[in-house]
Amino acid sequence: MTDSVKDIDNRTKQGLIWYTVLPFLMHFVRIASAIWLARILSPSDFGIMGLVTVLFFYCDLFTSFGFSNAIIQRKTVNSIHYSSYFVFNIIISSGLFISFQLFSPSIAKYFSEPLLDDALKVFSIMFLLSACIAAPQANLKRNLNFKIMAIIEGTSMAISIVSSILLALNGFGFWSMIYSMILAQFVVLILTLITSRERLEFKFNGQAFKQLLNFGVWDFFWGQAVLLGENVDKLIIGKFLGTTQLGFYDKALGFAQMPNIQISRRLSQVSFSAFSRVQDDKAATSNYFTKIMALNAFICFPVFLGLSAVSRDFTLILLGDKWAPMISSLSLLSIAFLLASITAPIVSMNMAIGSIKQQTLIRFFCLIVLTVSLVMLVEEGIEAAAFVLILFYSVQLLASYYLLSYKFNWGWVKLLNLLWAPLVSAGVMYFVVSTIADSTWFELRLMNFITAISCGVVTYVALFLLIPSSSWNYLRNKVINRLMIKGERSNS
Repeated sequence: MTDSVKDIDNRTKQGLIWYTVLPFLMHFVRIASAIWLARILSPSDFGIMGLVTVLFFYCDLFTSFGFSNAIIQRKTVNSIHYSSYFVFNIIISSGLFISFQLFSPSIAKYFSEPLLDDALKVFSIMFLLSACIAAPQANLKRNLNFKIMAIIEGTSMAISIVSSILLALNGFGFWSMIYSMILAQFVVLILTLITSRERLEFKFNGQAFKQLLNFGVWDFFWGQAVLLGENVDKLIIGKFLGTTQLGFYDKALGFAQMPNIQISRRLSQVSFSAFSRVQDDKAATSNYFTKIMALNAFICFPVFLGLSAVSRDFTLILLGDKWAPMISSLSLLSIAFLLASITAPIVSMNMAIGSIKQQTLIRFFCLIVLTVSLVMLVEEGIEAAAFVLILFYSVQLLASYYLLSYKFNWGWVKLLNLLWAPLVSAGVMYFVVSTIADSTWFELRLMNFITAISCGVVTYVALFLLIPSSSWNYLRNKVINRLMIKGERSNS
C-alpha cells in the first residue's frame, strides 16, 4: 500500500464510523420523533408534505446538475471548478424560486389541494439555501471529511426534530414540518460554510464547467431517474387515491426507507468517495467493495426483515389505530428497501469506475417498468403499489450487479458468498420475531412486541457469532477479539 492509499484507507474508515454510527444512533431519535408527529398530525398533513417534498427534491436536481459527484469523481480539481459550480447553482436556484412563486396556485389546483399553494411558496426558500451549501459540501465529501458532515447533520437533525414537535404541539399542522426543515437547512448552511476549506467566489469558467459537465450530465440524468423512481409512486397515488391514502403510504414508506437512507446510502456515499480516489487500483476497489457490502448486509438485513415481522404491532402500538391501513404496506415496503440496500453499494461502485452512463440507462429502464405498473395497478390500493416497488428494486439489483460483474469479471457466486450468511441469519430471526409477535404470551401487546424484538436481536447476534462465512469473518473476528480483551481485563 502506498502512503496515499493508506491515507485514503484511514479516512475511509473514519468516514464509515462517523457517517454511519452517529446517524445510526440519531436514527432511533428520528423514529421516535416520527412516531410522535404521527400521533399529533393527521394523515392528510403528511400527504400534503409528501407532495411538497416530492416537487422540491425533483426540481432541486436541476440546481446541482450532477456537478457535486463530478467534483468528487475527478482525479484533480481546483477552486475554479467549485466557483463555477456555485455560480451555476445560484442562477438555477433563483429561477426555480421565482417559478414556484408564480406557478404554485396552478400546482395546487392540479392536485385539488388549496393548502399546497402557500406551502410550496414558503418551502421554495430551500432552493436558495441549498444552492449555497452544494459546492462546500462537495469539497467535504471529496476530501472524505465525513466526520464533519456527520456532526453538522446531527446538529441540524436535532434542531429539526425539536422544532417540528414543538410547532406540531402548538397546532401548526403540516407547517411544523416545513418550518423545521427550513430552519435545519439554514443551520447546515452556516456550519458547512464555516468548516469547508474551499472559499467560493462568484466566478464562472467555461472550460472548468465543461470538464464537470462530461461526468455531471450523466449524473444529472441518474439523479432524475433516482428521484422519479423514489417519488413517482407518491405522485400517482396522490393523484388517483387522494392525500389521505397518500398519507398512509408516505408514512409507511418513510419508516421502511429510513434504514436505507440512514445506513445504506451513507455507506454508499463514503464508498463512492473512496472508490473514486482509488479507481485505478482494482485490488483496492475490490477489497473496499467486499467489506462495505458485507457491513451493509450485516446491519440492514435484520433491520428490514425485523421491521417487516413486527409491522402490525409497530403501527398499532406506536402510531395508533388511525394508521392501521398502512400495516400491509409497511411490511411489503420493508422488503422492497431490503433489495434497495443491497443495490446501493453496487451502484456506487459502477459510478466510481466510470460506468455511470450504463447505470443510468438501467435506472431509466426500471423507472419505465415502475411507472407503467403503478398506473395499471394503483386502483388496487397502496399494497399493490408496494408490490410494484419490490419488482422495481429486484430488477435494478440484478441489472446493476450484472454490469459490475461484467466489468470485473465476477460471477454471481461472489454476490451470493457476500450475502448468504446475513440473509440466513436474518431469515431465522424473522421467523422467531414473527412467531413471538403473533403469540399471546402476554396480555399486553406491548410486552409481546418488546419480547419479540429482544429475542430477534439475541438470535441474530448468536448466529452472527456461530455461522462461519468469509463475508463477515473480519467483522466477527473484530467483535470476538474485543470481547476477549474485555474479558481478560475484567479477570485481571
